[in-house]
Amino acid sequence: TYGDVQRILDEADISNPSLKKFEQHFERLKLSEKLANILKDKRFKEGSLDLDIPEVLVEVDEQGQAVDIHLSERIFAHRLIEEFMLKANIAVAEFIDKKNKPQIYRIHEEPDILALDTFMRFFNQFTGFKYQSPDPSEICEVLSKMEGKEKNILQTLFLRSMRQAKYSPEQVGHFGLAFSHYAHFTSPIRRYPDLITHRILKSIVKGTGFVNYTETELDEKAEFLSACEQRSVKAERKVKSIKKARFAEKLLGEEFEGSLTSVARFGVFVTLDQYPIEGMIRIGDLGNDYFVYDEEQMCLVGQRSGKAFKLGDRVKVTVAQVNTEDGFIDLTLEEHQGRAQSKAISSWANKEGFNKKGPKFNSKFKGKKSKSKFSRKKSGKDKNTNSDSISELKAKYVDGYSKKNTNSSQDGVSEKHAGRFPERFSDKFLQKSSTAQQKPSSSKGEQSRPASKSGGKIKASDLFSSSHRRIGFGKKK
Repeated sequence: TYGDVQRILDEADISNPSLKKFEQHFERLKLSEKLANILKDKRFKEGSLDLDIPEVLVEVDEQGQAVDIHLSERIFAHRLIEEFMLKANIAVAEFIDKKNKPQIYRIHEEPDILALDTFMRFFNQFTGFKYQSPDPSEICEVLSKMEGKEKNILQTLFLRSMRQAKYSPEQVGHFGLAFSHYAHFTSPIRRYPDLITHRILKSIVKGTGFVNYTETELDEKAEFLSACEQRSVKAERKVKSIKKARFAEKLLGEEFEGSLTSVARFGVFVTLDQYPIEGMIRIGDLGNDYFVYDEEQMCLVGQRSGKAFKLGDRVKVTVAQVNTEDGFIDLTLEEHQGRAQSKAISSWANKEGFNKKGPKFNSKFKGKKSKSKFSRKKSGKDKNTNSDSISELKAKYVDGYSKKNTNSSQDGVSEKHAGRFPERFSDKFLQKSSTAQQKPSSSKGEQSRPASKSGGKIKASDLFSSSHRRIGFGKKK
């Protein structure tokens, strides 16, 4: 197992009988560790992005009920295999390209400059520094040296500012990994694109008897398989949301501390400290005030009190209601503690010797895109459109809770908050909300700026997509 390999690499308890039987492999494993480190260091030196965000794991019992939720533990044994898989994928892609055969590449296009500028504006506001927009690899380097919950928030927002990886017969390279040639080859039993790559490879090596795909066929398959991948990601996310909601049913009425990890026009999302579970506090439950969404600062501001709810703010909440059918968790605010200047960021900055202006970067990122040998006409569609936008999130919460909000035994309303929720998503409430909270305003926070490629600004809210796996390295978890 990965755990056994890690114990061997760490030279921990290698005299244990369970590891002693692998003794003949010890030397090779240690050599593999050195080689993997060389490959990793070379990749990062060449500009590969390092955004290793822990995955949420849900443990279930024999009946499929969630018994625990925690973050995955990343060990070097995982990276060892991943580095070799990346090298194999590159080798195959380059080999097929040299044979002048069309193939399906795994591509990741360069990020939108406006999206990076939006992220950097928030980064400066969040940390108190004054960075210019640097090379994305330099952003990763800075984030990797940070500590604390703020790091997770910034990493997630930065990842969401990237484009989504996809499949294409065009060789435009993989920006996130900094590879000019990259294809999925190592997992044909679980990914169909890998199987196609195997067929193309066999047609080259063995000749007749194997499929020879045309570029047109690969173009259609690439588009279809990219769409299938996004559907599977959404399905996986949905299943996890339902499992989390079922787990949260046991926590009804309990109070927890947490941090604001997303802010939208209709409310704020809070991730609990004790469990990696995210729930929503609706805008109507934030207090007796009229809250307006400030796009530039990514926060909700009370017009009478001036009270602001910002990313990273510390709060105390109560788990008030869950919808186990659709996977929603509703929280109520007990205490808003705000966010002092982060001690984690300050200690990191002092340790690195950075002043308030931040480090000096020599950015080489110019936003250029490599050309493909196999060119095709653009369809004009934006295939990188976020599949889970804020409007869809709103629709999911409204539609999800409006299906069931009267039966406390089914929806799981705590006794403490029973009777509060029947009108939360009723037509009357939504009509009132749309006229009160969403009415046009001349305030700075309500002025929308349509994005344009020529020079318009991307809204800060565009970073709040639920697509956590945007770069899509194709790693097997």
